[in-house]
Amino acid sequence: MNPKVLIFILSVWLGGIAANAALPYESNGNVSPFYAPKAEIVWVATNELPTHVKIYNVGPAKYSPTVESYVTRLGGTVYTNEGLIRFNKRRNYPQIKQNVPDEKRAVELGMAMLTKLEIPIQEIVSENGPPKYSYIEERMGRFENELGKNVEEQIKAIVTFQRCINGIKCEGDTVQIGFADKGEFVQLEMNWHGIKARKTIQTAAKDDITAWIKEGRARAWQISYTGERKIDVAGIKKIIVRKIELSYDARNRGYLQSIASSSQLEPYAEIHAEVEFADLKDHPTIVLFCPISKEAFSRKIQETKDFYSLP
Repeated sequence: MNPKVLIFILSVWLGGIAANAALPYESNGNVSPFYAPKAEIVWVATNELPTHVKIYNVGPAKYSPTVESYVTRLGGTVYTNEGLIRFNKRRNYPQIKQNVPDEKRAVELGMAMLTKLEIPIQEIVSENGPPKYSYIEERMGRFENELGKNVEEQIKAIVTFQRCINGIKCEGDTVQIGFADKGEFVQLEMNWHGIKARKTIQTAAKDDITAWIKEGRARAWQISYTGERKIDVAGIKKIIVRKIELSYDARNRGYLQSIASSSQLEPYAEIHAEVEFADLKDHPTIVLFCPISKEAFSRKIQETKDFYSLP
């Protein structure tokens, strides 16, 4: 066979694979096929998607020598290939009241730690200006001699920040920072992959996204805890799109394994919608994941399957 013909066939074949490569949510165990071809789809979302977005190659993290030295001095470990930093200081908690920082102070300390880790504030997901974060309290019980009984108190304040890439949130890339008595820094779990832009793609129009939802390329986020609401997909009459935003997903990138050079971050849409049924008056909210370009597509699953969502 003519070598040029062989190269052309191989290029077409590889291009077909790339165009139909599974998006990250396809392998997520918390999604369900969503196929409602007869449902009317109405867009009322006021936010617009960017006209162009990037696909990124994922590679080893690029931590500076200063950051690596700081973490290792603390006793932490840097996994450059996996984009992971870990530090967890073992502590003995005395039988005295802990002076753990409150939420406001923990966020301030966390922001200062981002600076030490050389993470620019513009790479943190924000909400109307300030960085967005989640906050949890780690608590434990101890015996209070004066009261003669066990009491529970906070021993750690944990703040988590999420990465954004050019204004688009990146699931899986987060910095979790913990502080204990008197604000002592005791915990760090940082997932922050190295990325390099591979190509720029054009985002789809609303009509295209509507067509892809109808032909079974979207997936529904499935809730699996007490109080969930069963969604009868076959009974959906109308889908009202209230919000659409873009996401990347850096999870499942070979945990503690070398990342393949072909690994990519492909953008996709996260759609928040209300659904109406022909025989019900309530309008539950669902979350759908959908492609926003044929460059990063998901396969058709034309199967009507019920799932569970928020009540």
